Amino acid sequence: MITSIRAMELGKAYRIYSRPVDSLKEWLFRRSYHRLFWALKDVDLAVSPGTALGVMGDNGAGKTTFLQLLAGTVAPSCGTVECNGRVSAILELGSGFHPDLSGLDNIRLGCATLGLSPSETKRRLPEIVAFSELQDFIDRPVKTYSTGMYARLAFSVATSVDPDILIVDEVLAVGDQHFQKKSIDRMMAFRKKGGTMVFCSHSLYHIREVCDICLWLKNGRVEMLGPTAEITEAYQDYIRSRDGQAALPADLPPALPEKAFSDSHLLEVILEGDLKDGVIGTGGKMTVRVKAVLSPAAEAEGAHLGILFVRNDNIWCYGVGTKMNDAVLYPLGKGQYGISLLLDELPLLAGQYSLEVVLFDGTAMHAYDHWKGVGCFRVTQSTQEVGMVRLEHHWEPL
Repeated sequence: MITSIRAMELGKAYRIYSRPVDSLKEWLFRRSYHRLFWALKDVDLAVSPGTALGVMGDNGAGKTTFLQLLAGTVAPSCGTVECNGRVSAILELGSGFHPDLSGLDNIRLGCATLGLSPSETKRRLPEIVAFSELQDFIDRPVKTYSTGMYARLAFSVATSVDPDILIVDEVLAVGDQHFQKKSIDRMMAFRKKGGTMVFCSHSLYHIREVCDICLWLKNGRVEMLGPTAEITEAYQDYIRSRDGQAALPADLPPALPEKAFSDSHLLEVILEGDLKDGVIGTGGKMTVRVKAVLSPAAEAEGAHLGILFVRNDNIWCYGVGTKMNDAVLYPLGKGQYGISLLLDELPLLAGQYSLEVVLFDGTAMHAYDHWKGVGCFRVTQSTQEVGMVRLEHHWEPL
């Protein structure tokens, strides 16, 4: 079987000393003064070419260590790992840059580290600089760059060398909205070309959208490995049982800041149907009408909408999106688009509820705008059923 990535009994251990002087005593007296901490142990997997592997788990689960072993920045303590082809890793944006060198010199240094010849680097320079949009700063030392500028330059270098394997660690959480959109588009283009990707993220939504298979690490060990939908659902159940609350659904994008500026944005959210003064009974008819403004670029690419019903104890009751239902936003003229979500029988039981509405791009990976706490309404019920929703049912004799 041809593989891009193969790991066999892979592990990484670190020596932990009670006191700094113990490491010197160990060297002098040739006695052990440490204990071993296994950041990762007994990892076995094989990734076929063109596959996207998602890596997820709690903080301290061993995700970063696993990525470092794949990228070759740390050596394994046991087992083996093989990556077939050119590997480009974005483990920490800006790592490997020399602060006193200019952006241009750091591009040359980064390309050389990734195996490009001087002639190849020269040919790719204009593209890398153009993608980073740092033309006015490219001759300045990178120590004068902001975090966002570091991110732009590092991502531009890492993704411009035509890697066979791309390793990405939480890059979608870095940079401004414009940069995140460009980064997502480039990652999706890499996927379409058949590249192998290892994508680590705390966003189950993004993992579910990008990855074919998923690795769940827990305390440095493999908890589960398999199809993404199966693993993300199991992880959500684990979070719920551990924390006693709802986990982040994998079917809607994560929240943006309260004021997420974009040329494409939400315009209006209106509730209609059997509501009277913001009150509706269980089983009543509800319509959610949403209008948005799309930029010319967003109009050309297409856009999607996500709607989430949230109870006032912050329980996420139900989320749905136009992409998963193959629905489209309808043009209303002058750059405005809209769509209605129709609920013939609202199944929610008594409580206070509101909506979260997300407008995102045609890939459903990048959110343009996110409204929280809109469309507030109260549900009343005439029955004594308990819980969150009414389930259709009937009784019959044994």
